[in-house]
Amino acid sequence: MKKLFSLVIIVILVFFGLGYSPLAIAQDKHTITHIAIVRHAEKASNSGDTPLSAIGFKRAKTLANMLSSSDITTVITSDALRTIQTAEEYVSSHGIQPGRISNPKDIVQHIKSNHSGQNILIVGHSNTVPEVISQLGISPAPRVGDEYNNLFFVTLFDNDVATMTHLKYEIQK
Repeated sequence: MKKLFSLVIIVILVFFGLGYSPLAIAQDKHTITHIAIVRHAEKASNSGDTPLSAIGFKRAKTLANMLSSSDITTVITSDALRTIQTAEEYVSSHGIQPGRISNPKDIVQHIKSNHSGQNILIVGHSNTVPEVISQLGISPAPRVGDEYNNLFFVTLFDNDVATMTHLKYEIQK
């Protein structure tokens, strides 16, 4: 488990810290936006705007720990309590006020218009995460289903060409 966590940390550091890209040779001539996208962590129940469960809070803390050195400066959640709580550990430790946008098309337009060249975290839902990824230019978009451990990294070049890395992350004990 520690080896897997270490591997995920290395991938995150390479992705955000070193400007990972298949187009690294021409990187200095392009605007590169790094976007981490996750589904909210486990929720307490299936009714309404439910908070995270105890396991969900542990997953949110794991996510915050994994992204702690990522230099993410923008966080976007939906209005749902579970997305806000998933991002809370990260935003509170980095002094970030998350934006709240629910529509995937609006999220992508907001990023392209206001946050090009930045490192961003988006916390969405099983139906919005694939749509955001699709709107960023990844086709076919991955399915999320009932899983809470998907971590997608999308690199957007000049707000046009996108690449994606898909990882799984488990709760730290």
